[in-house]
Amino acid sequence: NVGADKLRFPAPVPVGSRVRGTGELISAEDTKDGGVQKTTLPNGATIVSHDLEGAHASVGYFVDAGAKYDTLPGLSYVMRMSMLGGNMSQSQFQNDRDLRAVGGSWENTEVAKRHIGWFSDLPRNHWKVPVDVIGTALAAPRFAESDVERYRDTMDNILEERRFNQPREYAVDALEQIAYRKEPLGNPRFCPPQFNDKCNH
Repeated sequence: NVGADKLRFPAPVPVGSRVRGTGELISAEDTKDGGVQKTTLPNGATIVSHDLEGAHASVGYFVDAGAKYDTLPGLSYVMRMSMLGGNMSQSQFQNDRDLRAVGGSWENTEVAKRHIGWFSDLPRNHWKVPVDVIGTALAAPRFAESDVERYRDTMDNILEERRFNQPREYAVDALEQIAYRKEPLGNPRFCPPQFNDKCNH
C-alpha cells in the first residue's frame, strides 16, 4: 500500500510505469453568478467552470499546498516547479510538446500562502490536455534528484530577480515573515537562500 495522503497504490509502481490520474463525477451544480458550475470529484477535488462560449479555454489548478503548509521554507516552490517538470509517465519535454501540439501554452504558475496554482491557455476543444498533465503529476509526481538540483540552482536567482523586478511582491513577502513570525502564515513564498541546500531532503 504505497502512496501519499489519500492516494494509494495497492502494489509498488515500477519505475517507468505509465500512471494516469482519473476522476469520477460525484456532483455538479449551477451557481447563481451566470453560467458558473461547481463540480466535486470523489477525491475531494472541486472544479469550477464558466463557459463563455469562446474559441479558447483557460485552465487553472489550485492545490492546498501553499507556503502556509511548508514544513521547510521553499518546499512549495520546489513542488510548483516539479509539477511542470514531468511525472512518472512523461518528461517535461513530452508534457510541453503535448500542450503545444494542440496550440496551448503554460501561462503562469504561482505559490501563494494557501495554494499553489498552475495556469494554461489553449483552444477550447483541447482543455483536457493540461488537466491530464497536472492531474497525473499530482497523482504520481516525479521528484528526480537531478530535477530538484536544477530547481535549487535557479531559486536564488529568481528570488533576487523578484527583488528588483517585482519589489512590491518581494516586500509583502518580507513583511509577512516579520508580522507572522513563528506562525504558518509567516512562511515565505520563495525559498530563502539559507534553506536552498535543504530542499532536496
